[in-house]
Amino acid sequence: MAINGKHCQTMDFKALITAGLQLSQAQQLIEKLYTDRPNIQPEESQEILVNVLTHNISPAIAKSYRLWREVYRKKVCISILLMGVTGVGKTEIALKLDERLASALCVPVDLFRSILRNYLSPSAYPTLYSSSYLAWKALKSKNNDRDSVVRAYKEQCAAVNKALDATIGWSKAIGKVLILEGVNISPAYVASLLQRNEPNIFPFLITVETKDTHLTLLQLRHQMHPKPPVSFETYKKCYIEITYIQDFLLQEALKFSMPILTNGNTKLIVDKILKHIEDRVCL
Repeated sequence: MAINGKHCQTMDFKALITAGLQLSQAQQLIEKLYTDRPNIQPEESQEILVNVLTHNISPAIAKSYRLWREVYRKKVCISILLMGVTGVGKTEIALKLDERLASALCVPVDLFRSILRNYLSPSAYPTLYSSSYLAWKALKSKNNDRDSVVRAYKEQCAAVNKALDATIGWSKAIGKVLILEGVNISPAYVASLLQRNEPNIFPFLITVETKDTHLTLLQLRHQMHPKPPVSFETYKKCYIEITYIQDFLLQEALKFSMPILTNGNTKLIVDKILKHIEDRVCL
C-alpha cells in the first residue's frame, strides 16, 4: 500500500521522537525536509534522515530511528507490560514511555478492576473489591502471612486476565503499540503469553532499591493523587503485605527470566526499556 506524504511525515516524526530526539529537534528536521522536498518518496526521506542523524546527532539515534520507522510503517504491535507493587513508579514510567512512543495505547490495569466490579459480584470475586495488599482479608484468611497474601493476590490477578487478553488482541488488530501497567499483571499471566508464542511481548518488573525510597514514592503518590484511595498511613501499616507481594514478583520474574528494573531515574528506565525492545523486536 502506498504511503502518502502526510502519513510519511507523521511516521518519520513519531520515529524520531521514539529514537530520542527532543520535540523541537524533530519538528525542525521534518519541516526542513518536507519543505525542501515536498514530493519526496518514503524511501528517500528515511535515507536522508538517517544520514542527517548519523553525521549531525548520533549514529545510535539514527539506528533507532530506522528501526522504529519500520515498526510504525508495518504497524507492528508491541505489548509492553509494566509489573510491580503499589507505589514503585509504574504509572510515571508508563506516561513517559507513552510520550516517547507517540500515540501508543497506555492502559492502567486498575481500570479493568473498576470495570469488572460493575459486572462481577463481591460474593463471587471478593478479591476484586480490595487493594492487592489487603485481598487476603477478602478471602477471610486468619493471618496476613506470606502464603495468604500471595494466594489472594494471585486470585485477584486471575480475575483480570481475560481483560488483558482482550486489550492485547485489540491493539494487535489495529496495529498499535500497547503499554499496560498495573499491580495485577502477574508473572504467571506473562508466562502464559510467552508459552503461546505471542510475538513482541515485553514484560518488565519495576522495583525500588530500599524501603525508605518506596515509602517516599508512596507518600508522593498520596500527595499528588486528586482523590487518594487510601491514606499514607495505610501504606505504612500494610507495608509487610506489600513486601510479600514484591518478593513473590521478584522470585517469579527471576524464574521466567523477565527483566527487573530498579526505579530511580524515570528517563533512564524508559531508555532501558526501549533499548531492550529494539534489541529483540520481531519485524
